[in-house]
Parts: sequence; C-alpha cells; structure tokens
Amino acid sequence: MLSRIFGTRRNEPDVEEARFSVPQATRVYAIGDIHGRADLLRRLHAAVAEDAKSAPNLRRVVVYLGDYVDRGQESRTVIDILCDEPLADFDSVHLLGNHEDAMLQFLVDPGIGPSWFTNGGDATLYSYGIGHPPASDREERMRLMSEALKSKLPRTHHEFLSKLRLSHAEGDYYFVHAGIRPGRPFEEQEKDDLLWIRDEFLRSTE
Repeated sequence: MLSRIFGTRRNEPDVEEARFSVPQATRVYAIGDIHGRADLLRRLHAAVAEDAKSAPNLRRVVVYLGDYVDRGQESRTVIDILCDEPLADFDSVHLLGNHEDAMLQFLVDPGIGPSWFTNGGDATLYSYGIGHPPASDREERMRLMSEALKSKLPRTHHEFLSKLRLSHAEGDYYFVHAGIRPGRPFEEQEKDDLLWIRDEFLRSTE
C-alpha cells in the first residue's frame, strides 16, 4: 500500500502478493521507526489519509511498529502527535520498539543511560528539556537525568509508553518491531527477539 503512495515499484509480481490477505473490507497501513521526526510523521499521516479516501467504506488500520523516540530532535512531539492527533476514522495500533523499551528502563535503572545515549537517547532527553546536569561522577549524572525525566514526562506519555504492545495480527499478517525467531510458534516468541532480532530473521528461509 505505501509503495503506491510514494510511487515505488515492487520487485515481486502481483501473483506472489495474492498469497496473503488482510481481513475482508479492511485496509492496513504500517509505519515504522519514526525516531523523533515529527515533520516526517505528519507528512506520512497526510499521505495515508489522502490514500484512504479512495476506499471510504473500508475499515482502516494503521500499525505503528515502534521506535518513536531517539536520534531525531522531536521525540516528545512525536508522542504528542500519536496521543493527541490520531488519524481520523482509523484503528491505531502502537507497538513497542527497543528504543521505547530502553527509555522505560532508564526511568527505573539509570545505569543503562550510557548505552541508551549511544543509540540516540540523549536526543530524547533534550526534547523534554533535559540536559547534562553537573554531577560528581557519571553514575550521579545518570541518576539526576533519570529523575528529571520522571518529573518532566507527561502522565499521558508514560501511559502511552506503558501500554505499547509487542505484536498485532491482521489476517495473514503478524506485525512486530524487529522480527520473530524462525522455527518458533508465535505464542512462544520472546520479547528480546521481537524487539532486537536481526540477521537470524532476515536470513531465514522458513
């Protein structure tokens, strides 16, 4: 569907796509890895809403695949949009990404701060108005920044992050953030794989 919106070409023939389907009278869009780019999210929302006008009688679903925060400069604004500006007449599904998982962990374990910052977490803190406070050592600095995030994180944002789901199914499609462990039933998939798996999933032929 998004390939039609942006004019890209599919490599696979249409006959291959016909093997899988969404529920009857349903149109599904998937949006992944926003990473603090509120400007691009708004553009994509506009494109999806425009495309959906071509099928006004269908049930509309938009599945967000996680990684709303980090790296970009507007993580807070991205969450504001997802909470307060949902696409009208769409069922919105928000999945957990590894970056939101790290953000939530930082609230209870400041020790993960350095590794989170390496992956763009410092940009998320800046979006909430949190800089690097003076401290006697790194451990104290991480603790202060964690406390600052607790105090500045809006209640609606914390609720949003806490309620993010690990997976969502629509017909023959199973949505997760990263991938699944090949050869393992869906109901036995582990959180770490759903959020982090890469090569084993991408290279699998199962």
